[in-house]
Amino acid sequence: MRRDALILIGVILTIIIVISGLYFYFNYTNITSNRVENSNTSLTPDIEIQRIDITTGSSLSSKSSANIFVGTNHAGETVSVSTHYYRNGNSLNDGETINTTVSQEGYISITASSASKYYPDKCIVSVANNGSNDTKTVKLSIHSGTQSASF
Repeated sequence: MRRDALILIGVILTIIIVISGLYFYFNYTNITSNRVENSNTSLTPDIEIQRIDITTGSSLSSKSSANIFVGTNHAGETVSVSTHYYRNGNSLNDGETINTTVSQEGYISITASSASKYYPDKCIVSVANNGSNDTKTVKLSIHSGTQSASF
């Protein structure tokens, strides 16, 4: 009888240990999964203008345009962007802000809303999304064609 009681106690302890182990295993796995899952849910980094290509035309009807590289990590995002062109400190356009989508290649393309009879010597580019923004100033040579600046 005593031997049967010891066997029964051993079986009960084994069951308790197995159940405790399974409980610990499943709870630990869930905790670990949650940690991994939470660490992978990062916010998109702040937007940063990395390169600007500005093209000015050679005719009075030509509108200046800008190709702005912000990186492929922002592809598909909707952003607010403005380009404000100047010549000798005088504004050549209204610098209106528009909403557009970043291309899969990480570029934003914007064309000035109006043409100017003067070539710009400066352009201020602003891009904003999700509470972050970046503004860059590009000094330009006074001629038609494409001019680039990297930051």
